[in-house]
Amino acid sequence: MSANQESTTEITPSARRLTSSLRDIGYDTSSAVADLVDNSVSAGARRVDIEIVHHSVGSYLTIADDGRGMAAEGLDEAMRFGSQRNYGGRDLGKYGLGLKTASLSQCRRLTVITRTSQSRVVLRTRCLDLDHIERTDRWEVLNRLSDHDLAWAGAAADALSRGPGTVVIWDRLDRLMRNSLVNPGAAKRRLRSVASALHSHLGMVFHRFIEGQAEALGGESLTISINGEKVRPWNPFAEDQVKTVRMPVRRFEVEGPAGPAEVTFRPFVLPAKSLFDSLDAFERMSGPRRWNRQQGLYVYRADRLVQGGGWAGMRSIDEHTKLARAAIEFGPELDDLFRVNVAKMRAILPTEVRQMVEPEVGALCKRAQAMYRKDQRTGSSPTVDATETEHAPLTDGGVARLATGLISAALATGRTNDLMAIIDHLRDSDPDLTRALGW
Repeated sequence: MSANQESTTEITPSARRLTSSLRDIGYDTSSAVADLVDNSVSAGARRVDIEIVHHSVGSYLTIADDGRGMAAEGLDEAMRFGSQRNYGGRDLGKYGLGLKTASLSQCRRLTVITRTSQSRVVLRTRCLDLDHIERTDRWEVLNRLSDHDLAWAGAAADALSRGPGTVVIWDRLDRLMRNSLVNPGAAKRRLRSVASALHSHLGMVFHRFIEGQAEALGGESLTISINGEKVRPWNPFAEDQVKTVRMPVRRFEVEGPAGPAEVTFRPFVLPAKSLFDSLDAFERMSGPRRWNRQQGLYVYRADRLVQGGGWAGMRSIDEHTKLARAAIEFGPELDDLFRVNVAKMRAILPTEVRQMVEPEVGALCKRAQAMYRKDQRTGSSPTVDATETEHAPLTDGGVARLATGLISAALATGRTNDLMAIIDHLRDSDPDLTRALGW
């Protein structure tokens, strides 16, 4: 051996100890299911069906999609901790851990059944069983199911009878069921609670995909169902409401690990209560955590919501700014900068981004306060409150005079090209103002 040649010893981690530790990586049930929906979307799925079945200690949860499915090598790689696959620029996955760590955070056994052929029904199965790993202390997966698994395996096979796709099954639900496994009444209540929480969480996290707004789907929409009931999208910005104020979008360039990349800030002021289409619409927009705690920043990674609500330390939660919400959007190339965690439940606003968006947050909150105060005072419905300016707001006649005066001034000074550029910008950044000016 030469003097500079390294002498190494490979030390394989204990499968028993490490898999047990990875169960506590930080998922709750809703975020764990969301991580598996990420995989379905990355596999080209347009439909994801979730079933939660109560069967005493044999209760189970299945997630079935109509994506491309996985060939044998791809399936084996998917079952590896830290799978060695290349992620595309819009992939929702990242670390090669999600399928395993998300699943085992909720159950003791993960089974994946997949089909790739449209013409032939060839199913491939792999099973990661913690009880087997504890017995053997080896990094092994099972390639087939035992006879007593045929009840839910048959349901999985039926889901794949129509074409390609993948079914993920969780059973031995020790974490998901908590202490209710042996109490039928408690178990049913627990599973109903899980289903309700999933509707809220998935409708929020994947609302852009369900609405057909996600870039990765190219204008198509994603359908998610839970026990046969479709998940409704929950768009934090009430974009279906006529009186929602869309403030100018800002785009900032930041330096990522691979070079310059873009962060987008998209602010909204939601309508005051009296301006909503209905009381039901107002109540629904209060969100899972209610109005005050839902105000603030909604951080999106490749159109998938990572976290929502709060002001990232820039300001405190305030009743007067509860109508203020803003999207901060970035791509997977900035994961390291935003320090996205494995469970994709948390991102940290980088200092340089915080400095760029802080003035925009101030302007957003000022406008939200004006909307709130006007509703509290009169119940009337202006888009912008008079307190936002030193002068009284223009009447309709004043708006018309302003538009005519600007055009006349541009013609008189030979600056019509500049005025047209301003009008084009306003059409994108503030369509309400553009319409008011008659442009």
